[in-house]
Amino acid sequence: MDKIINTSKFIGFLAGAYLGVSGILLKSLIKNDIIISQNTPKDINLDYKEISFSNGYDGSKINAWVIPHSKKLSERPWVIIIPDKRTNMIDPIKGTLGIIKGLNKQKYNILIYDINSDNPYFQDYKIIGEFEQMQTIAAINFLKNELGIKENKIALFGFGFGGSLAIIIGSKFQNIGAIISDSAFADLEILWKNSLKGIMKPFNYFIPGAKFLANIFLQNNINDISPFTYLSQSEIPIMIIHGLDDKIVPPEHGRMLARASGYDFVENKSKKQKIILKENIGHLDYFLSNPKQYIENISIFLEENLT
Repeated sequence: MDKIINTSKFIGFLAGAYLGVSGILLKSLIKNDIIISQNTPKDINLDYKEISFSNGYDGSKINAWVIPHSKKLSERPWVIIIPDKRTNMIDPIKGTLGIIKGLNKQKYNILIYDINSDNPYFQDYKIIGEFEQMQTIAAINFLKNELGIKENKIALFGFGFGGSLAIIIGSKFQNIGAIISDSAFADLEILWKNSLKGIMKPFNYFIPGAKFLANIFLQNNINDISPFTYLSQSEIPIMIIHGLDDKIVPPEHGRMLARASGYDFVENKSKKQKIILKENIGHLDYFLSNPKQYIENISIFLEENLT
């Protein structure tokens, strides 16, 4: 009997130690250091309106800006910009304002919202669970219900984690006209494994424990955070942008997303899939390297797919 008790204690100790290390790993994998920018569209001489709407997940307020091309809001298509999780709305390093100005010049209306707004608990975590997904749905519903914009005139345009979120929502609900992602990951678990290299590689054995803890304490099933899976079941038009020198989200994620969309790397003639894999370009750096070409590519894709 003593042997059984001692063995049980030892197993309990090992399980506790495993979960303890898994918890430390989870915290490091999802830690979110936010870049706060005070820039607004006014800095680039664009008129904008501050608005807010509610997140259906918990009723929290989502701050947003509307940047119209003209007073006739329903005439031209709308682009909902989903920032990366590491920013509030404007990324001062990667040129968000320049992208907004370029799209506005091409006669697109813009709605951009703060993905980290008004809920400190979710600000701390670099993850896209139900809270973040309901934010995007709220932005779409604002355009549809408050401004009367039709679904086929709305595109989701996301950066980094925001790009993955755009793919999940657009593919899951099919309630918009098109998706654009820049430097998005294809699967969160694979991204975690990508980040554990060199001396960190043994920590891969603790990923199952980290997933278990995320499910319990964050109510997020990591297996569900897989844009690749959702996109493979979708026929929505999509443009995928990824730098081949991306060290944060490896370029294989861009290729995975392209394959999931049905893109033919040998001879693709469909206007519904536009894949741009750029050499010598890092994470979210394509716009900075060639702003004119970046905006032109996006404009052509949107004109072909938003009615």
